[in-house]
Amino acid sequence: MQMSKHVYNMNISFFYTPDLNEIRAYVQQYLLKNSKSPLSLIESTGRRGYYRLNTRNNADARQLMLEFGNSL
Repeated sequence: MQMSKHVYNMNISFFYTPDLNEIRAYVQQYLLKNSKSPLSLIESTGRRGYYRLNTRNNADARQLMLEFGNSL
């Protein structure tokens, strides 16, 4: 649900308010579909509802970690 709220907040604007339930369903389907491959950007932590960047097998995830780390 936290990730859905983050996506919702990124898409809300003065002129458009998306439906939170639609975003939640989309994020849930995306995570379920894209966390199964060992090369995917996101991996499951083994705990229901918890995901993380797959920095071991995905160069894009490693780059995101570098960009996040250098933002200070």
